[in-house]
Amino acid sequence: MKIHFLGTGNAQAGRSRQNTSLLLSAESRYVLVDCSGTPSQGLARKSIPAIDVNDIVLTHAHVDHIYALPSLLHNIWLTSYATGGAGVRIHGNSETLAVANNLIDAFGLREKPSAIKVEMIALDESPAKLKIEFGDWVIESFDVNHGVPTIGLQIDNGRDRVIFSADSTVCEAIANRINGARLLIHDCCGMDSGPGHAGAREIGSMIRNSHCELVYLSHLPEMSIEELQEIVNEVQTGFGGKVVISQDGDIVEI
Repeated sequence: MKIHFLGTGNAQAGRSRQNTSLLLSAESRYVLVDCSGTPSQGLARKSIPAIDVNDIVLTHAHVDHIYALPSLLHNIWLTSYATGGAGVRIHGNSETLAVANNLIDAFGLREKPSAIKVEMIALDESPAKLKIEFGDWVIESFDVNHGVPTIGLQIDNGRDRVIFSADSTVCEAIANRINGARLLIHDCCGMDSGPGHAGAREIGSMIRNSHCELVYLSHLPEMSIEELQEIVNEVQTGFGGKVVISQDGDIVEI
């Protein structure tokens, strides 16, 4: 599996960072996690046609994680309307899917000739749970702590495990899943935690004895190289694995 960092910034996209979103690829299957920035361009730069993305996971309904959805769907329609048959599945909790539906309807995307088929797949309400199988990997969701209904993701193939915090403070749901994980991708808003977001000190404390191999920090504000290095040093203290500041365009292969 390859994890493509299409964007690694926080809600205020800067000169070097788009808003955070990921593309997961395995055995010619593609799953987009959150939809912000310019996803069609990000895919094109990787020579991946937008029409090949059949599953989109929306972690929550905050604007920086969902606003590019109409543009992506429109791009897929432009590619496919002559032949029809394009379709996409959008996964999320009920609050997030309600916003996604409003965005789609605001631009009349369902009324276009040969409109793409959009299937909304809501998480089970009790407990909230997502399950997508692609290649030999399974993506499952869990609730995290962000102030609005938000899901993190566990991606597992029985041998390796990847945890994505989405936007979240440090919480038990993440801590309980990272022991022995190959990769943790965690929201980091700076040295200290803020409302709904984790800080380097808290992340470092959580991972110290986790036996996780690799930590990528994401959803970052614009910061100087020196400030980013201080964050890495803080998270790395006492941790046996490797800590990396994610950058737009990064690819991690598991």
